[in-house]
Order: sequence, then structure tokens, then C-alpha cells
Amino acid sequence: MRQQQGRVLPLRIDNPDSLQAMWMPFILSGGLFIPGAEAGELREKVFLLLLLPGVEERVAVGGEVVWINPGGVVPGAPMSGIGVRLLENDGAARKAIEHCLTDALPGRQPLYCRGNP
Repeated sequence: MRQQQGRVLPLRIDNPDSLQAMWMPFILSGGLFIPGAEAGELREKVFLLLLLPGVEERVAVGGEVVWINPGGVVPGAPMSGIGVRLLENDGAARKAIEHCLTDALPGRQPLYCRGNP
């Protein structure tokens, strides 16, 4: 895999519920909402080092910031963080994430997006 330019974001996801809350399946190649991450800029290249639930090796994948939620702007709004679109040719990270989610209950609403249409 060719390393992306930009900041490296190590991310440990402890359980399938947290992963489901972070997963952004509406992004064509898949994406993750990373709560609390420094905003940066749209289209900024990042490199994710994911430690998924039940997986002992980190999954490395390039990404691009496609969503910025500054948080604190509107009272009661979802928490701050960024949405990162996965940039990969073979879809290995997406497959690993979806594999971890196979045991999650279907139809559950993502936690970080609760209350939003």
C-alpha cells in the first residue's frame, strides 16, 4: 500500500457497538466518524491505524476528511469530530470493518448520529 501524505491517526475501537456508531456506510467506499479528532480541513489526507474489536493486528488505511463536525456550536448537537472516507483499492479495511459488524444487532441507530435525520 502506498502511504498517504498527512497526519497519522491511531484509532482503537474497543467493541462492535462503538464501531457501529463510528461506521459511515453511506460513503461509497466506506468511512469512519472519529469523535474528538482535531478538525483539520476538508479533503485533508490522513492515514488511519485501526485496531478493531477482536482483531490483534492494526489495519492501516489511507483516508480523506469528508466531514467536519466542530461540536459545541449548537447546544445538544452531536460531538465534535471528523468523518474520514477510506481510500483503498482492494476494500480490505472496509471488509475488516464489516466483518466486525456482522455480530452487531441489525437496525440499531448509530450512537453519534442519534436524533439526526
